[in-house]
Amino acid sequence: MRGRKQKIGNGSLMLPGGWGSVWIHGGPFKECPTGFFSVKLAREINGYEDLDVTCEDFKVPIGSVMRYGVVETYRQLLNGRDVYAGCMAGRGRTGVFFAVLARTLGIENPVLFVRENYFPHAVETMEQDSYVYDLDVSKAALACEVMRLQKYQRPFSTIKPLKIAGELVTF
Repeated sequence: MRGRKQKIGNGSLMLPGGWGSVWIHGGPFKECPTGFFSVKLAREINGYEDLDVTCEDFKVPIGSVMRYGVVETYRQLLNGRDVYAGCMAGRGRTGVFFAVLARTLGIENPVLFVRENYFPHAVETMEQDSYVYDLDVSKAALACEVMRLQKYQRPFSTIKPLKIAGELVTF
């Protein structure tokens, strides 16, 4: 399924990755296809997930949890995994996750981008919209760029631990 758009759940979103692009899929979490790396965004859903970035309906996750989820999801995408993210309906919380991921990867108007390319009703509340733009994703963006560089431009052994202003990058 990689490298091409296929209707899965509510839709699929193409993001920059590696030398080209990567696809992430989303919708209701219970529709996650078998074998996909799964990102659960709905606290009220019980069941197995590979990554838990949950919060209550119409709300937003804790910032550090979102940043970790974005970086780990991008790692999975760069490693060739099919990724599916979802909440109850695959709109609000899933849209927020996709928009933060898009913003982390440098897309300037991530909410509009997600609504135009994934689902028109993604990001449902003003709180969710503000969160997308207010969340500090600078370290997550740097971590994603380092992963991309490690994978596609230089062997891992040539990259030293990353420090900014004398501090190791953390989430």
